[in-house]
Amino acid sequence: MDMTQMKDPTLFINSAITSINAGNSDEAIALLDKLIKQFPTHANLLYYRARAFIVAKKMPEAKADLDKFVSMAAPDARELPDANKLLEQLKDVK
Repeated sequence: MDMTQMKDPTLFINSAITSINAGNSDEAIALLDKLIKQFPTHANLLYYRARAFIVAKKMPEAKADLDKFVSMAAPDARELPDANKLLEQLKDVK
């Protein structure tokens, strides 16, 4: 499937979530990097890449994505409460 022809990243987001849940963080990060380039206004992509960074133990990168997600996300985004909780846990990460 050609990602450049996609109008909605949902199918690929689900694939990234599956990779994250399976512990394949590098695969998920690579996919989400591509999606973020193609869909830069989809804040939830940053949230899921942050989750992948956490699995990969890349905490500074996770914190940066979560900060950006929180600044971009709609107030009613379903990922927002979890993102705020994760940011609290990562508050001392530099």
